[in-house]
Amino acid sequence: MSNYYSGMILSHIHIPAVTKKSIQEYAEVSKDQNIIHLEQENAKKAGFSNIVAHGMIGAASAAQAVEKWIPEYEFISSYHVRFKAPHYVNESLTINGTIISTAEDCSKVTIEINAETEQKNVILKGKIVVQLRKENGYASSK
Repeated sequence: MSNYYSGMILSHIHIPAVTKKSIQEYAEVSKDQNIIHLEQENAKKAGFSNIVAHGMIGAASAAQAVEKWIPEYEFISSYHVRFKAPHYVNESLTINGTIISTAEDCSKVTIEINAETEQKNVILKGKIVVQLRKENGYASSK
């Protein structure tokens, strides 16, 4: 039997502020050199109030919350997000999650997630489906 249930609110996970250096490093590795990610002046010309972090930085942070919420997870089998607002340089995030369903055989849980800034601006919303480990008493899908 699973320790997780539909409607279960998961703890809030704090993600430290994204720095200009980490945004620049991501831009280099990803080859996404869009001007809104690199210089404040260019971001402002494009209508933003500051340098914008790449959306995948926030999405990866949200996915990492699974490790804290469900330590016995085996892998993420599905992950869908929609970006709702920009995540600016020097903004920290809070990742929130609620389990919205569990598989009948307790092998998977589906988590509704969102990431919000300190100002309560939701930057992304989505769903993560997590496969649980068989050795912890959970059935495995084949």
